[in-house]
Amino acid sequence: MRVNFNLLLTREQFERRSKLLGDVDEVAVVENLANWVLLNFFKLDPEEVERLDGERVSAAGLLNEPINWAALSAIVERTEPRGLKVTLEETSSWKLCRYVQEWLTRWGWEDVEIEACW
Repeated sequence: MRVNFNLLLTREQFERRSKLLGDVDEVAVVENLANWVLLNFFKLDPEEVERLDGERVSAAGLLNEPINWAALSAIVERTEPRGLKVTLEETSSWKLCRYVQEWLTRWGWEDVEIEACW
């Protein structure tokens, strides 16, 4: 799971930047945002570098959900006619899909389809 902090953009920010510079790809922006949501379930740890934050997982209602946290990632692809689909790999949790969808919607990406793939 990698995140490019230059591509953490709301839909409005994306559209402005796209008109001015034309240097951003919608797929890359949504993929970065989805992976950013997933990364926020981890916290920095001096011994393990990153550690799953049980409190955040619990607060999101994701305890005991079928999620392989060690290999979890989001992949985005363009669908027809002009949609985007986020695939959450290494999970079959509809709750996690809904959680990611809610965050994308808050950032203006309400028309993105989310699916899980184990």
